Amino acid sequence: MPSKPQSVCEVNSIEAVVSLENRTMYFVSTKNRLGLTRSLKFDHGCRGIAVVDDQLVICKSGRKIYVYKMNGDRLKAIEKDRSGNDIFGHIREISARNGIIYMADNAKGPVGIDTDGNVIWVFWPRSERPCQDIHYIPEYVETTKLAKNIRKINDEIDKAISEMDNLMKKKQKDIEDNRKTKANFLKEITSFRTEINEALDRLEQASVAEVEGKCSKQDQEFRAELKNIQDTLDKLTTCKAEMESSQRNPSQQFVNTKISENIISGIKEAGSRSTDKVKGNLLFERNSEILHFLQNYESLAKMPLPIKPGLYEVQSKQNYNVKLNDDISTSNIWSSCILDSGDILLADDNNKNIKLIDCESYKVRDSMKMSASLQSVCRISSVEAAVSLYNTNSNTAQFVSTKNKLAPTRSLKFDHGCRGIVVMDGQLVICHSTKAYIYTINGERLKTIEKDRSGNNMFCQIREICLSDNGKTIHMVDDTNGLITIDRDGNVIWKYSGQELMDAWGVCTDGNGNVFVSGGLSRNVIQLGPDGAFVGEVVSQANGLKCPSAVSFGRKKCSVIEQKG
Repeated sequence: MPSKPQSVCEVNSIEAVVSLENRTMYFVSTKNRLGLTRSLKFDHGCRGIAVVDDQLVICKSGRKIYVYKMNGDRLKAIEKDRSGNDIFGHIREISARNGIIYMADNAKGPVGIDTDGNVIWVFWPRSERPCQDIHYIPEYVETTKLAKNIRKINDEIDKAISEMDNLMKKKQKDIEDNRKTKANFLKEITSFRTEINEALDRLEQASVAEVEGKCSKQDQEFRAELKNIQDTLDKLTTCKAEMESSQRNPSQQFVNTKISENIISGIKEAGSRSTDKVKGNLLFERNSEILHFLQNYESLAKMPLPIKPGLYEVQSKQNYNVKLNDDISTSNIWSSCILDSGDILLADDNNKNIKLIDCESYKVRDSMKMSASLQSVCRISSVEAAVSLYNTNSNTAQFVSTKNKLAPTRSLKFDHGCRGIVVMDGQLVICHSTKAYIYTINGERLKTIEKDRSGNNMFCQIREICLSDNGKTIHMVDDTNGLITIDRDGNVIWKYSGQELMDAWGVCTDGNGNVFVSGGLSRNVIQLGPDGAFVGEVVSQANGLKCPSAVSFGRKKCSVIEQKG
């Protein structure tokens, strides 16, 4: 070594480090033969040395230790305790184990600290104890009656062991029950899938039989017509031969001419009927409702909805601007919905624009212009949404792809206004004014809901609708009658029109059965339970709410998203 060694310690299984008198550290390979690998130079003396959690701890003869990275970058110096007193007297040597640095101090004796400088323990001779709460254990045991305490702690240990044994048995039973439950569920899924396959097989067989029957009947008719054609052809051939043989007999030629004309006239009529028959009978159109119905589900299970007890409370509030550079007017958000990704679709009526809002930054990620005023927007599937449009000449439901960028896919036109829109069990529900209409996803009207069982009008002016969390009912917001929840047959399940809600506008759910409704004049968002009972006011005028319209619930962040102009 170029200078006198002071201390040595192991770095890892193949390397050690030596402190030298000339303020240098030498790293030495211990793999096969001793050999220098690298060195570090310091601006202070190097006496004791240790490695703790990949950090180099160095002490010099005195009252200070230094903590370095393994590359020599200084992290800290440790000298004083939290009260500002010197921790050390005169350090001679150090070692480390389990994150604790042990120091041999010829003034204070052994001292143990962590790498943050916190004193873990200090050893004092009995004659030099700084306070009465520090005891010498053998002396303490001799002067204290421990038998009673020992019996008590043994009883507690036995009790804890018994409780742990019971808990272990319970958990082992839980694991076994969980294994059996999983096996039963998987068996049920397989059985259910078999039933679905059988139902699809039945539909396929019925469809094939229908096509086979139609085509077989058509084939028989075609063959009968083919025979008639052959018979007619034979008659024409015979007539032609007889015409040639009766050239010298005008009367016979006259008769043969009339027969030929009748045969030719019959050929034209038969040809026309045959063409019409082919066009009218040989048609097959997919029933897309079946596919759309299946695509609306994410699992074969009918998941029970856990009910969140109590009222949601505002923890924080943020405002975001969604105005675009090419917007011609102030945004007027009439409706919104949350996509599977958590992103938000906004229907900006003033600017006739659908806006896709990023769920993290709440910035407009994409937008799409529409040809008419936007009334409502809803999620159709994981890759599609629907928007209701309204003007004096056209009432339309526009379907929009949400897969990558917003893009129109198809549209349906109606003979009535379109306001709220939602999909329920693969069927399109559209409301306008005092009526709700149910259509197939392809636009065929199935039902109109307007009056209750007593013949009274159910609605005054429907503004927005949304599907309940169980998928069996529809929440309908009426500006006069508050919130009305109905089933697909138009039966009223429950209503809410309390004084806490005035001028109801938007509605959404949280996925746990709770319903949120915004009130334009009451300037709030209220929470109703799964049974329609008033839970409380979630957001109010005190939170800065002025005239709320659309409302959505972001389940990923448990946030109520309220939109206004």
